Amino acid sequence: ELLMRLARETRADKEYPFASYKSEEAEAEPSIIYPRIATKIERDYNRLFFEGSIEKSREHTQVDYENSGESPFRRHLAHIFSEISKAALPEDLEEELSDLGVIAKHSVNGVITTNYDGFLETIFPGYDVYIGQEDLIFSQSTGVAEIYKIHGSYTCPRSLVFTEADYTDFEKRKAYLTAKL
Repeated sequence: ELLMRLARETRADKEYPFASYKSEEAEAEPSIIYPRIATKIERDYNRLFFEGSIEKSREHTQVDYENSGESPFRRHLAHIFSEISKAALPEDLEEELSDLGVIAKHSVNGVITTNYDGFLETIFPGYDVYIGQEDLIFSQSTGVAEIYKIHGSYTCPRSLVFTEADYTDFEKRKAYLTAKL
């Protein structure tokens, strides 16, 4: 769904934006097709942004893209997950999530997630959050009351593991991360 949404933003002129990206990767192995599409979407989004074809919204106004080297696409992606994190929890899950919060206080030392949003922080308030491999590898974790966001977080756009290069880099260092966990 996320890739489809982003494809509509970058290829609005196409009748089938996501399918147009997917057709370009028809020969790719299934395990890398989505990261490759994400790579192309990031490239297209940044190009359109710097050309002025994508409106500079609030998430972009605080960044000096001329000097920071930050990706407008990653800032946009982080913004999407920030908005998701603000959304109310479904009512039918409130009781179950409340129970999970109670259990967490007594028997959950750590949570490992690949999600970028802030959902787990609402379920496990007070837990220390480690974002990405670098944060986990270079910090002194205690192994108690911790959330490990191994694919990054919306709070740190550079940390997001989303494109083919991100996954390649993640795989290179996965062995050390696994040992640390």
